[in-house]
Amino acid sequence: MTRLLTLLTFLGAFAMSNVQSNGQEASPKQVTHQQAMDYFAGSWRGTGVQGTYEYTGRESAEWDLHHTIMSHRTEFFGKNFAHTLLLIQKWDPQQKKIAEHQFASWGVYRKGAYDVVPHGDWFQLVGVCDQTGDDGTRTAINVITIHDENHYTFAGVPKLGSPGAPMLEDYSREGVASREDRSNRTDEYLQEAIEYLEAQPNANPAEIATLKLALGRFLLYQDKYVDAIEVFEKVLAQQTERLTPEDTDVAKTIDAIVGACRGGAYNLCMDTATNADDLSVALGMATKAAELAPDDQRIWLQAFAHYRLGDNKAAQLAIRDSGSKDDVWAAVLLLAAMIENKSGNTELSRATYMIGAELGDKGQSAEWDKWMAMAQQALGDPPDYAQMDNNARLASYEKAIQVYPSFSHAYRMRGRFYGGLGQWDKALADYRKAAELSPNVLRHREGEAAILLYRGTPEEQNTVCQKLFQQWADSTNPSSRMDMVLMSSLCSDTDIDRLRLTEIADEVLANIETRAFLTVAKGMTLYRLKRYQDVVKTISTEGTVNPKDLLLGQTFLAMAHKQLGHDDRARQILNHARAVAEQQIPTPDGTPLQYQDRPIIWCMVQTAFREAEQLIGGAEDSRLEAAAVQ
Repeated sequence: MTRLLTLLTFLGAFAMSNVQSNGQEASPKQVTHQQAMDYFAGSWRGTGVQGTYEYTGRESAEWDLHHTIMSHRTEFFGKNFAHTLLLIQKWDPQQKKIAEHQFASWGVYRKGAYDVVPHGDWFQLVGVCDQTGDDGTRTAINVITIHDENHYTFAGVPKLGSPGAPMLEDYSREGVASREDRSNRTDEYLQEAIEYLEAQPNANPAEIATLKLALGRFLLYQDKYVDAIEVFEKVLAQQTERLTPEDTDVAKTIDAIVGACRGGAYNLCMDTATNADDLSVALGMATKAAELAPDDQRIWLQAFAHYRLGDNKAAQLAIRDSGSKDDVWAAVLLLAAMIENKSGNTELSRATYMIGAELGDKGQSAEWDKWMAMAQQALGDPPDYAQMDNNARLASYEKAIQVYPSFSHAYRMRGRFYGGLGQWDKALADYRKAAELSPNVLRHREGEAAILLYRGTPEEQNTVCQKLFQQWADSTNPSSRMDMVLMSSLCSDTDIDRLRLTEIADEVLANIETRAFLTVAKGMTLYRLKRYQDVVKTISTEGTVNPKDLLLGQTFLAMAHKQLGHDDRARQILNHARAVAEQQIPTPDGTPLQYQDRPIIWCMVQTAFREAEQLIGGAEDSRLEAAAVQ
């Protein structure tokens, strides 16, 4: 669907150039407004969702309004949705334009001037309008292009600097799969628009660059990596003639080149049918990406290309260097295992495989499963870390760290291992080392914070939470921001602005579908602000997938009830949480859990229970039953 929406953006750009190039003003006698409305009568199917769009057209003499009513029922993400859309379009006979239309069910009002212009044997509705909705007002270019009797596209693209995302749809009477896919000619359309603009005496270089970048992205969609990179490089050459290297447009074009190189190199290397010539091209792409972004961790793509080409010595040099880069993907450790195995380093191969397998998300991602299958085939008999004794596992961690001292995840996994043994000082040292090597990986710093919240001094707890806040308060990753909010709220005594934590939680919740993890974190911030009634209203543990979220939510809910004077209810909730905790995470060395390291979850839950029991009272021991690691 994302690719389709991108293509429709391109079609919208071409539609505008088509209007400019023909220079004609359509007569209502050629294509009347009613003819345009009549076109939409019948049943249509929109790409990306399964459903039927029913259109009926009718005229009203009063106010010279033409109404089109759309009823839309579809199944999306397993749920049935029904929407009714009232489209009111007003024809201005003087300007020969459609003046107004409104999408009632979306609460969006659009007002602007729309030309009905020829488009081959058919027509387009093209205009610039201001639209007002719940998210404010923006200016957008709207293009409805009638391609043939069975197919039209709608593109509503915000103008530069205008807020909002493109609204794009593709419709067909027969169903998109059963008609010719005309989008594969988008590169021709874009090239035509580029040539037209370049021929104008007052052409805007930025507008031409935008179209060329769109052309490059479309070529990427068609897996034409070399052609796309060539287009991007031409844009960069033209930009450097008129812009400084620090200009944001230059940086974006470089990012486009790097992204195209990475995507091309990765996909070519992952395809087992790729021949040697194309693998050499992949190596060139990976090398170019590394030159343009030398600090990026995806230097490992060079190792992948060398490995596929059979140059294992070069692959080994590249993979060992990649560990110094930030946030190495778990699959890189599997690639390291494959390379080391081919080099005859069996013990090291098994060690890196073990760490990669621990880090990965088997069964959660088809791409990850491909990597696991490749590694298992290459190693023949890979180790099952769950069946290894402690001495063997520790030896594997230490072997991997010895050869790959910059692989931060190797330290994190060993830290998790030490936590499972209750050796918290060693675990803390490894999490700190991992955070030092890869400071942008939240899980490393979170592990350090959890251990300190459970065992550290108030000063240590405040310091580590301040580090979390400073680094992730303004992160573009909403999950990272909420993780920071949760950890900082778990700390009972910190200098962090509690009100700002609540504001961050609200910002994230405003843009993401509500999930239990988010409401728990928000509720914890409210508790620290002493808004206990709001805590009770906010925290919901229904639908939690991580036992940490369930247990933290229940402990803070219990504390809120205690603060409100609901003593019996508080004890009831906390006792229930204790029973759940002792079933799911009685010790930090049990069955691995998704999403986070088990010992870290254990520390977080212990910290919350300790505070709750001290507040609520009535229990002989505030600890969970995990005496073996106390």
